[in-house]
Amino acid sequence: MRASAVFFLIAISSIGHASVPNFAQLYRETEDLIKLSKTYQRLENNDEYFANFDHSKKPLDFGTFDFIVVGAGTAGGIVANRLSESNFKVLLVEAGHQDPDTASVPGLSSYFFTTPLDWGYNTTEEDKICLATIDKRCIYPRGKMWGGTSSLNGNGYSRGTKWDYDAWAEIVGSNDWSYENVLLYFKKAEKAMFKIGLDESYHGFSGPQRIDFIEDTPGLTSMLLRAFKERGSIEVDYNGRNPYGVSRLQYFLDRNVRAGTAHTYIRPAADRPNLLISDNSLVTKVIIANNRAVSVEFMKNGKLYFARTSKEVILSAGAINTPQILMLSGIGPSQELKKHDIKLVKDLPVGQNLQDHIAVYPIFFRTRYTYYNLTLKEQLKL
Repeated sequence: MRASAVFFLIAISSIGHASVPNFAQLYRETEDLIKLSKTYQRLENNDEYFANFDHSKKPLDFGTFDFIVVGAGTAGGIVANRLSESNFKVLLVEAGHQDPDTASVPGLSSYFFTTPLDWGYNTTEEDKICLATIDKRCIYPRGKMWGGTSSLNGNGYSRGTKWDYDAWAEIVGSNDWSYENVLLYFKKAEKAMFKIGLDESYHGFSGPQRIDFIEDTPGLTSMLLRAFKERGSIEVDYNGRNPYGVSRLQYFLDRNVRAGTAHTYIRPAADRPNLLISDNSLVTKVIIANNRAVSVEFMKNGKLYFARTSKEVILSAGAINTPQILMLSGIGPSQELKKHDIKLVKDLPVGQNLQDHIAVYPIFFRTRYTYYNLTLKEQLKL
């Protein structure tokens, strides 16, 4: 039996601030975001992309590119950045728009779950989880903007355990996936900014991706750490050699600002002449000829386009949308595709075996004593 790491994360923080020159504007946008999140009705489909679409018209030619990357999210934005460092002509297709200034404020992330910047997904009815909800279904946040879910998630930096990577290496029969080898790339991407508890041999210090602690809610983190230590836990770097113990949470953070893929990889590359970012573009199909992906079709502003590739189509549309696009393109379980009259290209178990994080949330007790009670404006100024 393979052991899994067990550690307790201390993740106490205030809202934080964004690096925008006009604080009054940020404050107004934050108020608008909070109001919208309380009234917004989450979408149940993608009909908005097909409004006024004339099905009789042929797709419009969007051009030819060396590489087409589908999804400007956590992975896709990085791939597009790296490919466009060379002279390759790259098209980055994104269903959403640019991430707003409010997305750079880490503590506002949950408000985006009920806005147009989230895909609006829910889990199916469950019998062991989501039991506190009316229909036993949980919302399943997925970002629909530059940076994808890295622009609205909890912002935590956790690589996973050594044993998972070593297991992958064994399954695929290649040592390239061993933790020892992938650690080189984690370190290459990282610029660790924190010092407390740092296991230096497991971190990088010159990469583009800043990793840091969020500024502590006064005294609370220290208090919780002391409590765990009194119970026998030791403080560890959970991304280091020993993941067993209690740890402060490491964040994708650039001076208290969310440092997701949009901040770190997309925006610095957006003005490159060989990188074209097409926003508001919903990919509907990858066209496959002679067992090769040759183009993609996508809806943009009520019109259907196709873009050709001379090299590769790279699907980075996330754990939900990538399988969906593959199945719409004819790659997936044959019986499922047959039900929807989709021509089969390859019978594969696409969309099966989705596994997500396992998390147990503690019980919170409320008292009349207010430990940390700042106004919204005061928190944004932190």
